[in-house]
Amino acid sequence: MGAIGLRRGRENVHIATPSPNVQSDISATTPKPLTPFVEHFQSELQNRTVTPKSLEPKSRFRHDIECDGHNYRFSRVLGRGAHGVVRLAYDGSKDRPVAIKIIDRTQLLIDGVPVAKDEKEDGYISDICRERDALRLAGATGSPFLPTLLSFFQDLQYFYLVMPRYYISLSDRLEELRNSNQVMDMAELRLHAAEIVLAVEALHHYGCFHCDIKPENLMFTEKGHLVLVDFSLSEVGSGILEAGGRGTPGYIPPEALDGRTHYSGYAADIYAMGVVLLQMYLCPRQNDDIFNDNGDITVPVRKTWHHNEEVAGSLIQELMEKNPDVRLPMGIIKAHPFFHPGLDWCKVQNMEYGSLHIPRCTSPEAHHTRNFHSTVRRHSQVNGTMCT
Repeated sequence: MGAIGLRRGRENVHIATPSPNVQSDISATTPKPLTPFVEHFQSELQNRTVTPKSLEPKSRFRHDIECDGHNYRFSRVLGRGAHGVVRLAYDGSKDRPVAIKIIDRTQLLIDGVPVAKDEKEDGYISDICRERDALRLAGATGSPFLPTLLSFFQDLQYFYLVMPRYYISLSDRLEELRNSNQVMDMAELRLHAAEIVLAVEALHHYGCFHCDIKPENLMFTEKGHLVLVDFSLSEVGSGILEAGGRGTPGYIPPEALDGRTHYSGYAADIYAMGVVLLQMYLCPRQNDDIFNDNGDITVPVRKTWHHNEEVAGSLIQELMEKNPDVRLPMGIIKAHPFFHPGLDWCKVQNMEYGSLHIPRCTSPEAHHTRNFHSTVRRHSQVNGTMCT
């Protein structure tokens, strides 16, 4: 099920503020303040340098590109969206696979002029900047459970966001358990829950709110640790979100849809984190079995657990409280009996606990295509052909 973001009338492929043609724009290690898009973009147009190959009308997509000392060779598509794709690529200069999010900028421009005609459109372009800034901020936290934006560059047709390559998602892991009719081991569940908590805590400490926490956005590293990815719906700043909901149905908190004008991004992330823990807790049950017809959440006791099932259920219920004012804050979450005794948060942060689940998919070419687009907004999407 896809995510929704009802703030604006576009899909959530949020891309970064433009920079000169095929030039790096990732020198800063801390987020830059947002600037009005049109003014900034027109300034960048004056300084743009263009390679002849970028101007070839029949060259819709370049399968090799050089930027800032890196030579990227593109491979298969890992995910698709209305405005772009995520492709597997090989960074020859670093001898490593990477994932590159590629967005067709021509869908946002007409004859080189921004399509922003009103405040809503201009705001949509600001959302593009927000994803880049959120990724920069995530990398600046130093958390091993958050991604790093390795590079950002562009040519006349595409924006490119270069990120680390991950292999399978928590959603894949849960599906694997369902297919084999197995529960998630208690130690595995507790470790991954702790990693998610630390990822969200680091983001919130730096004033960033993810707004789309779900198993599909939690990726495994090759050593089996979780990383929270996809910041296309994130909010940097106060964390006060407009009414209507932002995120994926089922993970959006009830207060986002109850008629109030604003709600807390902090409390929304806590709620979504609770839903993810609930799915791990109830596996191998299907997601459709989790929610009642009236939207209430019931956390049953897992009979396969011989201990700690009550405190696990208690933690999940307190994370998913209907009243956002009484949801657990981070300090109390980390002190919850579900994690104690036995869990050392410093060891989790330093990844000193070995993961009980190592992804089988060690070859970059072996990963199957995933669908990454996750937003349905109020207005129709922009049609157009993306990378082929």
